[in-house]
Amino acid sequence: MEFCATIPADICSLYAGKSAGTFRVCGVFSSAVYLETIDKAILLLHDRKFGLLPFGFGVADIERILPVLNAKIEDAVYWDKARLRFPNGRTLCLEAVSLPEPERKEAPPLTESMIENAVELLRASGRGAVSELVTCPDAQSEEQMQDIFAKAAFLPLQSLSNGLKAHDAHEMRWAVNCLVGLGPGLTPSMDDFLVGALCTFHYASQYWGAALPETETLSQVILDTGRDVTGKYSWAYLRAAAKGQRFPIIEQVLDAFSPEAVRCLLAVGGHSGGDMMTGLLWAVGYIVKNVGK
Repeated sequence: MEFCATIPADICSLYAGKSAGTFRVCGVFSSAVYLETIDKAILLLHDRKFGLLPFGFGVADIERILPVLNAKIEDAVYWDKARLRFPNGRTLCLEAVSLPEPERKEAPPLTESMIENAVELLRASGRGAVSELVTCPDAQSEEQMQDIFAKAAFLPLQSLSNGLKAHDAHEMRWAVNCLVGLGPGLTPSMDDFLVGALCTFHYASQYWGAALPETETLSQVILDTGRDVTGKYSWAYLRAAAKGQRFPIIEQVLDAFSPEAVRCLLAVGGHSGGDMMTGLLWAVGYIVKNVGK
């Protein structure tokens, strides 16, 4: 029996044709399997309903298929042309797809009501460990936060904003070192937050015509320091976002802030989608306040 997965075309160009046994199973969960390459990069078998990841294989009905693939830690998974071959003889047939380019706009297509509605959906969802960072916009100090991780992130986020505005790499680096790795879960909350923020900055630069040269400095700071202060699974997301690789599930929110797109992002993981949404909204707030001033 053969199953199918959808992958971004650039993954195919990077890894197809490399020697057999390139990938090692390094993490097995009920709805995901992490693979590690010979050069320690992470790839992920994940649920296709959340779209594609820049380092992922999107599998439909993944919770039914993973027990059949029966992947175990330290298994070698072979890339054979257009298939991933598992030790038990099962295979995933790979379909490489190119992501469509979003429409380029002269200015951010944002209205106050769009942002307010997205914030309210985040608040009502109860998801996202650090959502208070945007759902309590009038907070003047960390003492006004209820969540311990939001409290811990409050001052470093102020420094990050100041560093972005001043193009100050030193202040950004201090903030990043405080934020990366902060929070619960396999992908800590503030890592997810930074993924949402970075994707928003890169998207705004490319598709909204926003002048954000500070994004490149922040991205480089994260690429230089992030790997040393968070886990390898979370680093895969952060690294991809810092390199400007595309996360369609985040782009779909930024395209029009439709309630359906917001709810889809919020449904990711236990808290990850909510924390990415928090970072997205924080970055949108930064853009609205500072770009062009």
